[in-house]
Amino acid sequence: MTRLPVPIILVVLLAAQLRLVAQDEAVWVLVDHGRVLTADAARSEGYFERDGTWLEKRWKKKVAGWERIDRKHSEWSDPWKTKSKHYRIITNLPAHLVETEVSPFLDALFEAYGKFFKDEFGIAARSADNKFINVHKSIEDYAVNTGGRSVEEARYNPGFIQGGSELVVYYDRDEPEVFFNTVMHESAHQYIQALYPGAAFPIWIDEGLATYFEGCQYSRSRQEFIVGHLPTERLLSAQHSLDENPGASIGKLFLNVPRTRFGAREYALAWSFIHYLTHGEGGKWRRHFVTFLKEMNGAGTKLSPSEVFAKISGKSFAELEEPWKAHVRALKGTRPECWVVGVEGDAAALASFRLQPGDRIIQLDGQNVVNAEHFAELWSGLAEGAEIALVLSRKTDAGRSRVGVITRKEGEQAPAVRNMISREGSLID
Repeated sequence: MTRLPVPIILVVLLAAQLRLVAQDEAVWVLVDHGRVLTADAARSEGYFERDGTWLEKRWKKKVAGWERIDRKHSEWSDPWKTKSKHYRIITNLPAHLVETEVSPFLDALFEAYGKFFKDEFGIAARSADNKFINVHKSIEDYAVNTGGRSVEEARYNPGFIQGGSELVVYYDRDEPEVFFNTVMHESAHQYIQALYPGAAFPIWIDEGLATYFEGCQYSRSRQEFIVGHLPTERLLSAQHSLDENPGASIGKLFLNVPRTRFGAREYALAWSFIHYLTHGEGGKWRRHFVTFLKEMNGAGTKLSPSEVFAKISGKSFAELEEPWKAHVRALKGTRPECWVVGVEGDAAALASFRLQPGDRIIQLDGQNVVNAEHFAELWSGLAEGAEIALVLSRKTDAGRSRVGVITRKEGEQAPAVRNMISREGSLID
């Protein structure tokens, strides 16, 4: 399904219900099906808290087993080895997160890959099943145990494939979106390699196909994907590159760029070309691209990829350069979605609005906040003296948790906020 990225979706209590919350800050929690409840309401429905995560009553019988696993396998020297439906998982992450969050995500992702490649390309492979994934419990654990790197180096490269097919990543509870974003891209490499085991794809195909899945979003509460193929940041990067280099050929832009110099700009352009081949001109080239991928899979041809495509379709990649550029320029994305946070160091001013430095603002009176500019628009439209319900992501000792606060608009003052990091292709909740 092709779609423009949509604002982050989070179902919240009705405004009238929110007004019943006492002026003292009420902790809200995210439960199944995207619902946000007060902690008391969640408990009354049978939910219970485990290390900052709210779980359904049915999981209580697993707690003793989780505690035994955590005591034995908290260090990478002796990780827990377990299986989901589609993955073999090696990890020292707390067991409750593995079973209730990581495993469902991996299986939903695998099935999303399978449906896409079957529906769009008519291909499937049993060999894509049961791949290995190593999940470290924090960025520090990942850095130390993947070559003794610094945390800064690890953050620059949050996941990689080792041994040709084994994915290595980390799950940091302060930044869970990094795990989900990274796996969406890197696990696609695993899947594509299994589909085309004999192919030696050039880097633009390999990375362009993997980047194709960065437009996806995942709901942890509903354990489901929204599959999209138009990641806004990649689109804007590709459009910017074409505007900055109007006379550059497709070969110079990305097609012939060597692996050592193939960076973020080239990823975006490679994705945009594959988007054109699969969706451009009404999908005119899709069946040719599907055949092309099959031909590249162990055919042993001495032809270049462009020559293989020309043999199939009658057009070389160079001959498709102008319609590809027109296709990319015509694509419309939404404004970039960012986490909106209180300005660091201005704690006193933020406190007057019941905010803390580092709070990520998710909703204002039930409306999803897309970025700092959007927050300012919503705030300016509020009536003087209005009570305002905010849904936040706040850092706690157990990681980030959803909290709700009731604040008030007084005069011309507004919370000082800024855009932080993109949340494109990240978590819905």
